[in-house]
Amino acid sequence: MRSISTFVFGFFAAAAFAAACNGGGGDTETDSGGDCAGGEQLCDGVCVNTNIDEENCGGCGTVCNAGFVCAGGTCTADCPGGTAKCGDECVDLLDNPDHCGGCDTPCGAEQMCLVGKCQTCAAGLSLCGNSCVDLDASNSHCGACGNTCSPDEPCNNGACGLSCGPDETDCDGACVDTSSDESNCGGCGNICGQDQQCFDSICVDPCQEGESFCDGECVDVSSDAAHCGGCGSPCGDDLVCVDGSCAPPCEEGETQCGDVCADIQTSVDHCGGCDSPCVFDNASAVCELGMCAIGMCDSGWADLDDDPSNGCETEVPRRAFVTSETYNGNLGGVAGADAKCQSLAQGAGLGGTWRAWLSDDSATPASRFMQTSTEIHRLDGNPIANDWADLTDGALLNSLSITEKLSSVGASIVWTNTVGDGSMPGTEYCANWTSASGLEQGLSGSSGATDETWTNASLGPCNSKRRLYCFEL
Repeated sequence: MRSISTFVFGFFAAAAFAAACNGGGGDTETDSGGDCAGGEQLCDGVCVNTNIDEENCGGCGTVCNAGFVCAGGTCTADCPGGTAKCGDECVDLLDNPDHCGGCDTPCGAEQMCLVGKCQTCAAGLSLCGNSCVDLDASNSHCGACGNTCSPDEPCNNGACGLSCGPDETDCDGACVDTSSDESNCGGCGNICGQDQQCFDSICVDPCQEGESFCDGECVDVSSDAAHCGGCGSPCGDDLVCVDGSCAPPCEEGETQCGDVCADIQTSVDHCGGCDSPCVFDNASAVCELGMCAIGMCDSGWADLDDDPSNGCETEVPRRAFVTSETYNGNLGGVAGADAKCQSLAQGAGLGGTWRAWLSDDSATPASRFMQTSTEIHRLDGNPIANDWADLTDGALLNSLSITEKLSSVGASIVWTNTVGDGSMPGTEYCANWTSASGLEQGLSGSSGATDETWTNASLGPCNSKRRLYCFEL
């Protein structure tokens, strides 16, 4: 026995259908087949789609009432959500190419409807239905719209199943170039060893550090003219590769050493061969016929054992003199005073490198002199100190009164601005030894003294003329 609720539901459902539809009267000719197309039915001599025809909704003669449409063979009050009625059918205006963005707004033959706008497929894609697809790779449209591939035969180059190129081989379902694939070198499954490369179907060993693998060989791209700076970067005719850049070749008699052209017969940096420098302790060097030799010992050093392997090995006594000439306080700074010492020494044929015993804001003898461990002599051979420590202890062994000309000047006044320990006492230095004004003063010493007054005796006006002490480095 049916329940009362079931009876009530059936009653209201029938009433709703009756309200939406008005079954037509009279004779109605029906034909589900005949000459009608698939999905259509012959009603009153006309083929109609009963899924959407409001005069024959769900069957011939079933007419939808006013305000209702036929959707899916059922009269409904409106089109389903997201659709709109265009003519006799409910359509989605966002993706329907015949009603794109509005009823009766069709897209072109090669266009699709995307979000209510007609759009053309990008290059390389084709229109299938309302979608742009790659016919070379789409499993649903492989090679042509609607051509579907099975899962075990994916679409490859527009054909179902793997389709490798002319230089490729099918290795376990993948197209590979066995001439360069390190996992299939020369054939499927042939794996190269660790760090090896596959070249021309052969596994080859890795290059040495600093080399690159180019066209089947290991080359140094910093010097290889065919691969200068990188594989496949050749230098032009008559050019060489230097440090990865193409450059003109060296002149006759020269050798390319890094980025320079050198005469290996005379170059002290490339003597006898590239990167073979000549270096000697306490001496300059020369390259003669591709052989290194000592040029000249540094000032204060001598080569007494004639053994070039230890350079100028013997430290000799340093020399000192007081200038034969006098100068006002405008010495051109400490550098100008040094130049005066050097000029007088060269004029006397003394050789060596000389500096003035002088201090200013930038330097003092204590900061710029070699603090030698050997004796310091006057030019007549008499010592003034046993070494640097003795020189700066406040007393001399003999007065520094002999000039570069080996003459004695006795107790002359000498510009210094330096105290006994080689440092600067204050600011009395003729404006850094650039002033000859009588209003400026400079500290001086006495060349006849052997106590600290040899360097720290008295002040004098900068317009007065005084001597300099000169020391060999």
